[in-house]
Amino acid sequence: MKRIGILLVPLGLLALPAARDSAAPANVRESVEAGPWRVGFRVLATQYVNSHSGDGAPRPLQISVWYPASKGGSRPMGYRDYVGLTASELAPHARPKEGARKAVEAYRRFLGSAGVTPSDVTRILDTPMKAVSGPTPAAGRFPLVVISQGNGQSAHDQAFLAEYLASHGYVVATTPSASRISGPMKSEEDIASKAEEQADDLAHAALEVENRQPPRDGLAVIGHSFGARAALLLAMSNPNVKALVSLDGGIGAKTGRGMLQRSALFDADALTAPILHFYEEADAFMTPDFSLLGSLRRSRRFLVKSPDMHHIHFTSVGALSPRVASLASATSATEETSASYQAVCRSTLSFLDVFVKESGESRDWQPSDPGRLQMEKLEGPENVGGWVEGPQGRLRVDDGGTGALPVLFVHGNGGNRTQWAAELEHLRATRRAVAFDLRGMGESAPARDGDYSVEGFASDVTAVADALKLE
Repeated sequence: MKRIGILLVPLGLLALPAARDSAAPANVRESVEAGPWRVGFRVLATQYVNSHSGDGAPRPLQISVWYPASKGGSRPMGYRDYVGLTASELAPHARPKEGARKAVEAYRRFLGSAGVTPSDVTRILDTPMKAVSGPTPAAGRFPLVVISQGNGQSAHDQAFLAEYLASHGYVVATTPSASRISGPMKSEEDIASKAEEQADDLAHAALEVENRQPPRDGLAVIGHSFGARAALLLAMSNPNVKALVSLDGGIGAKTGRGMLQRSALFDADALTAPILHFYEEADAFMTPDFSLLGSLRRSRRFLVKSPDMHHIHFTSVGALSPRVASLASATSATEETSASYQAVCRSTLSFLDVFVKESGESRDWQPSDPGRLQMEKLEGPENVGGWVEGPQGRLRVDDGGTGALPVLFVHGNGGNRTQWAAELEHLRATRRAVAFDLRGMGESAPARDGDYSVEGFASDVTAVADALKLE
């Protein structure tokens, strides 16, 4: 197994936006409202063989777990404690204090090189957290949320969100990014294999938590950046996943477009869990591209634009920047970034409540702050598996892409929807494009009354356009 150096900050900080002179005001609310549950924290030190790593050797896997707690616990957690955990990711059975101290100092040096002042780095490290180390888990059944970290990230990068969800009655688990364990990707060609590797880590973490924590009721997965790719593969391969949240994830970005679909785990028709995808338009390397999301026809997809946020603000930096002026400046946070981060957290919680705790009984979900977070498109599985009910029987549909004026392709007599494959792929980079099989052709059902007239075919076109709400 290849050892890698310790990278102690979110990967997004390696490409910081240009610094600004403005900083968040002191009166900005510093965190979202905690829920009624006391939050416990513990680390599970495990080893297992990752079926996608390729080496067949036992793999160290450090699993950080936040959970609703009852009593006990040794001490409150600080942000410094979460940063210190990065020292033991490749040796999870041994967490020496000296290693944690060195990890914290490396974190301090890195932030200093990014323009964060020494006093502000100290303020970050001294930030008190909600969790308490090691208390007794609360009795009851709590859904499990697995957080898939962005490339190069660790537990501290989503600690605020994890504590927030645990305080509202969720068990939350995360593992280090796969690139921190087996080494970084060398090119976009490695996207599928690295996502498979990370999805395997997440699946193992879910099993470990299920064996050691209180019984769970429901499973959800949250992914940031590259982690959303692994989260998607996990959801496709595990039918118990009830919801997926993408925090500016790669599944909705132009970078690496088409690479994840090469994975053997990728199966668009296997995914039925609803997806909430947050995105921003401030960073060019995360230019939105919804073609992959558009192909997931069996899933309800909620696309939400998050203003005043850069890619890095979907991590703990979004919670820390209002507290720390030089961090806000280094990451180009505005006076509204903190409010947007909080809205993302609250909307994530409400989405999980609806589709995990309530099993999707309320289908009319909206962001918690619709005046701030903009719902760009809501898609549903009206045509499960790519089918529309036509006037003479079921019609097979291929629907994908978003944006601009939609295009509906109609084949000739004796043809089928697959003849448009090249045109669909080309157009879906910029717009929605749909093809379907006319009655009695391709996979569509034959006409019940034998009507294969031009007028009958026209009614099929109308049925598809109406069912897919093509304007």
